[in-house]
Amino acid sequence: MAMSLLHVPKTGGVALAAALGRHVVRMGHDMRLEDYPLWPPIITIVRDPVARWVSAWDMTYQPNRNIPEYVRWPTANDAALDPEALAWLESYWGRAFWPQCYWLRDSKFALSRCWYVAHTETLDEDFATIRDAIGAMGCEMPARTSGRRNANQGVKSILTPVAETAIRAHYHDDYALLRGL
Repeated sequence: MAMSLLHVPKTGGVALAAALGRHVVRMGHDMRLEDYPLWPPIITIVRDPVARWVSAWDMTYQPNRNIPEYVRWPTANDAALDPEALAWLESYWGRAFWPQCYWLRDSKFALSRCWYVAHTETLDEDFATIRDAIGAMGCEMPARTSGRRNANQGVKSILTPVAETAIRAHYHDDYALLRGL
């Protein structure tokens, strides 16, 4: 059976779609849960907002870019502690920094519409559950050595506790979403 994958950026959707191959149709980042038809069943992945933000920062930040804002926020800690930087990242870089609630609305809505909500932090185990349930035998997640990184790799060492607290406050609705899932 084919499934739809609602792909929230920086959660592991590319790896999951690659692993499931023809068993899943990965929808574009522009589709929100409310835009999906009721069939085929929907799978999505959520991620701790701090880990997701750090992953997005790592993807977008390059100190040699000639973007004046990067001079003002030369490190992830500097950006995390400046509300203006957080707003700029969401507007300039877009979806990688948008809250997960943009796609899923809230936990009640997500649970009512999604067949399965996986978590990046437990994606290998969630993948096995999905694979077995949809009969996608022989499918395997990409090896971590192929470029796929551990969801929590480096998060504690990249942000100071104060910066992490600022990111948590900025994405407070996403934390409410995760608590409900």
